[in-house]
Formats: sequence, C-alpha cells, structure tokens
Amino acid sequence: MDKIPLTNYQFIAYFLPGLTLVLSLFIALEPITDFSTFADCIKDITPAIGIVLLLSCFIAGLVLDTTRTAAVDLFIDKVLAKMKLFQRFSIEWSYLYPDTKHEVGYFYARYYSYYCFDINMIVAIVASMIFIDHWSILAHRWPVNVFGPIAAICLLADAGVLRMEMHNITTGSKAT
Repeated sequence: MDKIPLTNYQFIAYFLPGLTLVLSLFIALEPITDFSTFADCIKDITPAIGIVLLLSCFIAGLVLDTTRTAAVDLFIDKVLAKMKLFQRFSIEWSYLYPDTKHEVGYFYARYYSYYCFDINMIVAIVASMIFIDHWSILAHRWPVNVFGPIAAICLLADAGVLRMEMHNITTGSKAT
C-alpha cells in the first residue's frame, strides 16, 4: 500500500479525539463559568483563529495517536505478547503484508481506524478530565466526572473487542 489517503477514518480516529482535547483545554484555560460564557467565547473567534484551532485539533489527535502507538500497541504487540501475556490481543502485522491493497484497506477501514479512535478518545477523555478538574473554574463539573469515566469504560470495552477481532483475523484463530 503506497499511501493511505486522508479519509473519514482519519477524521474519526484523529480529529475527534483532538477536538475533545482542544475543547477541554479551552474550557480549562478560559474563565468559563457556564454555557453562555462558552458561547460568548466561541462567538468572538475570527476565521483565522478558527483555522488554527481546527489544525490544532488534528495535530492534537496525531499526538494522541502517537501516544497510543507507543504506549499501547507496541507494549501489547512487542512486550506482553512475547511474555505470553495478552497473547489473544496481539496482532500479527506480517499477515497483512502479502495481501492486496484492497484487503489491507478493508482491514484498516473496518477494524483498525475504530480501534485507534477508541484508544485515542480514552486518552483524550482522561486528559480532559484532568485539565477541567484542575484548572477550570467551571461551576458544575459533575457531568465531566460522571460521564467521562462511563464513556472511557465503554470505549475500552469496544477497543478490547476490536483488538481481539484483529487478532483473530491476523492469526487465523476462531473467535473466542
């Protein structure tokens, strides 16, 4: 596969987690006390600042993805799988190399991009909770503290299921 073109899968896996992180930084660093104050701040954004914010969302998403690759994928695939721990979650990447461009693209579109989204969003949610909890003067933080962990647990469960499906595909194992 020569190149992976910019598609809606990259939008899902990189931009949305980056948007979550940038918005939480914005909420944490601006003197926002309620939603009307947030709406007033958004109203004052110029198009140039909007473009910079959009690009920073994509860059933040790529940073989150790099963190995921280094911390999760390499750790599971290289360390834990070699130690026979989490063997059912390891992915045999060499399985995909001889396949056609279409099959690798299908694997990427169907499984891997959503797995990336799940893990990237978990990192973004945890970082957002830390930012908002420590630096924000937001009056009501309970939605962040209640729904953040619930969303992270749901995403973690989905990431585990996707990772197991990817393992089954690349190793030829049957679903367990």
